[in-house]
Amino acid sequence: MTKTFIHIGNGHRIVRERLRSISPIGSEPIRREIQNLRKNNRLIDATKGRKARTLVTTICGYAYLSMLTVETIENRANNDIK
Repeated sequence: MTKTFIHIGNGHRIVRERLRSISPIGSEPIRREIQNLRKNNRLIDATKGRKARTLVTTICGYAYLSMLTVETIENRANNDIK
């Protein structure tokens, strides 16, 4: 079984089959979720100091902050980029 990876920025990739949601950062519930994830050491910052635009969550409970837009990550997920 081959795994399909999605590039989420700055050399970080996640397995497509483990992707749960892609959410824009802007609403207060998403920001609270980021705080909870950070507090529980479940947040991985893939921005390298740039502005975070998207929260990508996985089925294993971890989440990634990405500098890419939601549309860009969705396009990469739908195009099966390895």
